[in-house]
Amino acid sequence: MKNIRRYEEFDYLSMLKKQKSVEDQMNTSREIESEKIRGSNYLSKIKRDSEESIIIDNKVQNRRELTHIVVQSIIYSEQVKPGFEDFKSKLMDFLNSYPLDTLPKSH
Repeated sequence: MKNIRRYEEFDYLSMLKKQKSVEDQMNTSREIESEKIRGSNYLSKIKRDSEESIIIDNKVQNRRELTHIVVQSIIYSEQVKPGFEDFKSKLMDFLNSYPLDTLPKSH
């Protein structure tokens, strides 16, 4: 019985040592990573990427709003709602003044 207890104690102590060793390695790697982040241009890259993302999101939102307005106006034009009777034909005349054949086709 005493031998089993000693073995359990030894096993427990060795597991604690291994756990401590692994924790130390993880802390060391975290410190190295944080130093790398602080020492490099990592934060400025994140800031630049964030600003670019905001600009792209704004452009996409503006395009959605414009698309919604144009589609609603075309629908109103087809329904002959007051003020929109000739919207579709004026839009087509306006678009025909640009070289639209050079634009990629949507499918």
